[in-house]
Amino acid sequence: MKMRKLIPTILAMAMVISLFAAFPATAGASISTQPSSKSVTAGDFTTLTVEGSGLAAAIWYISKDNGATFNIIGAADSTYIDISSVSTATLKLYNVPMEYSGHQFRAMVIFTMGTSTFSNIATLTVKEPEKRSCPTGGSAEFDCTAEAERVVADNKAIKYTITGYQWQMLQGSGMSWSWNNIADGAYYAGTKTAKLTVKDAPKTLDGRMYRCLFSATIDVGYGAVATNGPSSRFMLNVTDAKALKITTDTKDATTVEGRDPNFSIKVDGEDLVYQWYVSTDGGSVWQKVDTNSFHYRSQNTNLANYLYIRNTPLSFNGYMYKCEVTSDGDTVTSKASKLTVTAADGPPVLNTGGSPAPASTTIPAGANASFWANFSINPICPVSYEWYVSTNNGVSWDKVTANSVYSDVDAAILKLENVPISYNGNMYRCIAANSKGELASPSAKLTVVESTGATMVTKQPVDCIAAVGGTATFTMETSGGPEVSWTWTVSPTDSEIVDVQFGIGDREGKSIIEHAMFDGKAIVTGTNGNTLTISNVPKELDGWLFFCRIFGFDASGEEAMFFSSAAKLTVIDDGEAPTITGPASLTLKEGYGDTYSDAFTLKGAPEPKMTIVSGDPKITFYEDAMKLRIAEGLEPGTYVVKLEASNGLAPDAEHTFTLTVTTDSSGSMSNFSKARAYVRGQFPDVDETQWYGYDDQKTIALAYEYDLMKGNADGTFNPGGNVTVGQALAVACRVHVIYSGGTTLVEGSTWYQVYVDYAIENGMIKATDFSDYGRPATRAEMVYIFASAVPAEELPAVNTVNSLPDVDNGTPYSKQIFMMYEAGGLTGNDDAGTFTPNANISRAQAAAIIARVILPAERRSGKTYG
Repeated sequence: MKMRKLIPTILAMAMVISLFAAFPATAGASISTQPSSKSVTAGDFTTLTVEGSGLAAAIWYISKDNGATFNIIGAADSTYIDISSVSTATLKLYNVPMEYSGHQFRAMVIFTMGTSTFSNIATLTVKEPEKRSCPTGGSAEFDCTAEAERVVADNKAIKYTITGYQWQMLQGSGMSWSWNNIADGAYYAGTKTAKLTVKDAPKTLDGRMYRCLFSATIDVGYGAVATNGPSSRFMLNVTDAKALKITTDTKDATTVEGRDPNFSIKVDGEDLVYQWYVSTDGGSVWQKVDTNSFHYRSQNTNLANYLYIRNTPLSFNGYMYKCEVTSDGDTVTSKASKLTVTAADGPPVLNTGGSPAPASTTIPAGANASFWANFSINPICPVSYEWYVSTNNGVSWDKVTANSVYSDVDAAILKLENVPISYNGNMYRCIAANSKGELASPSAKLTVVESTGATMVTKQPVDCIAAVGGTATFTMETSGGPEVSWTWTVSPTDSEIVDVQFGIGDREGKSIIEHAMFDGKAIVTGTNGNTLTISNVPKELDGWLFFCRIFGFDASGEEAMFFSSAAKLTVIDDGEAPTITGPASLTLKEGYGDTYSDAFTLKGAPEPKMTIVSGDPKITFYEDAMKLRIAEGLEPGTYVVKLEASNGLAPDAEHTFTLTVTTDSSGSMSNFSKARAYVRGQFPDVDETQWYGYDDQKTIALAYEYDLMKGNADGTFNPGGNVTVGQALAVACRVHVIYSGGTTLVEGSTWYQVYVDYAIENGMIKATDFSDYGRPATRAEMVYIFASAVPAEELPAVNTVNSLPDVDNGTPYSKQIFMMYEAGGLTGNDDAGTFTPNANISRAQAAAIIARVILPAERRSGKTYG
């Protein structure tokens, strides 16, 4: 029936219904099955059904206001509802949109007896599909591995096994939609695997829905039965491609022989790939920077936005550097920048990069302070430090001598403890000297204030950037006085000042003028606190100034009113809150020299700025290289540094970096001890009579007892399951940390990243070894990773290896494989020692290697291979 004919029919039936609506259903006519609420994913198909005895017809109603009103479904909803089903027992909905979430449905049921009644109300909940985004011409990946593994894990009792994959795309229009298989080709790869890659994505694929159809076998004890079922659905979001833009280009650099200069570039774009080039002939010929060279130490030299040069030789004088940045086929290249290197046997040089040092500071009386002399490190002519103080605003200077307040007076960082008020106004500077000369640092002023009495602003509000519809926050802090209250004010223009409020009076009870901007547009909270928050920021607030009117006390204890400084709000059309990625930990040996961490990467729009929130003063942030500088002299122990990045858009990004300083004697096999007990039969899927079981080699039990491997969430161990590269690294790093006496590593949002960083920093692997940490590890890769978990001297040879059937010098990681056979950590698959290096390693096999690495008594000795 065509819609133009159907709608009058529905309306006519509605008029008939109204004649019978007052009559209740009779005993022989009733609803037996009520429509039930449904939860679907956007784009799904679904139905609502009502059943009953004596049912003659049903008319479906919809409520879009949480049940306040119900109306017969009509032409306005024909885009997503099959109108031909509105007057049937089953209502059909197709390609359901997100805006239908929360809509309610019920049916007017008409019985053959002429009576009618309403069904129960059914609520439709619509969930967003999981999305993947890429720019036009870019690529995106859909991965259903975790879902497939979960299906198998949830059905262990019936031996549910995935046997195949087929990716599908939803196609159609109107009421004719279907899932159609897709094949590898122009836009797709991996269509028959757990991971689908969409490549060279055209704009026409924007909004397309995908799912994976699993093929599987189920064995419930009567033989295997084939079956299949779909995964969750995914949506592809193809955005307009953005051209790359260099926001900060490279600059020429001047350094001294033996020091560590750097070049950096900042580019506006996404998924950036960096490649640095060097020219040794003034720019005629360019070569890729050799990341294996000693002088280009950074683990990510060619992948990061900086190039860090280590212990620069004089021969590098005149070298040129540039960086090529690519993203999805777009490329930009920095200008060529020159490196000037001067001889190292010269006077001290002040490092002008990063934050000014020393920096002026204000503290309350009785607090501690420190000043840092930021001189470049000179390995050939080391400098000595002398700190000087001026009590007459820089007219004359006296050498600082150690006392109850001053310490480290001849070090790079001068420390002051329990500073008295009499030190207020003192100025400090440092003179660095060597055999070639001396140099004075800039001076810094110390302001010491009374900790009680007069009210003072200790933290002024700062300018803020917010996106339209986003959140802006202004914060200020005060100290002193028994009571302080705040009232935030705003100045839209130079002449207009109004109090930001939401119906709250000030301390004196006077009415505060309400500005129209905060009536139905921006939402304001904290107007009478020290933090003002503005939500749903409108574009009209761009350029407004916010400051706080403070009611406090003057030095004599009398009430006084004063204002904080003004902070400007900038409202942008679009933005991105900041993120921080980078190293999570670093381990150094006692007696180390000045050291830099690996670089951090900041993302956000506008460009964020990173600062150290808390940590030891010997650990400072070197902004030019985006690294932490660890000054020499930290005692053995653990030092936690809290980093924060802000660009005015909430929320600020936070990152924790843990430095561990160990003693030379901390590494020992005696550091390994049992952390928990293993009970025979603890894991239901572990056959304790097998070679890895409790009755034989106990490898799983030992790995569990020493807290190096755990079971699964469902209480199983899965001895035959694969070990991923990330999991292998995690266990190897735990072994390395325990052996060296370090601190337990803390996992972040990408759980394996802390182990990757630790393994690279401690020379266990190279940054270029692996690109996919989620794939299964091979047996050869597992041995490579574990060969450096403890020092080589802890793995002495106890066997003779002349040859192995399937391993020779050309086999990847053959050196580590032969070493592990000689040490008794490996025995092979047969008496000849067959290794099968390219096979995936199982969890049981990994447990055996782990046990033999940490426990010499478990190693197999006295054997000869080949």
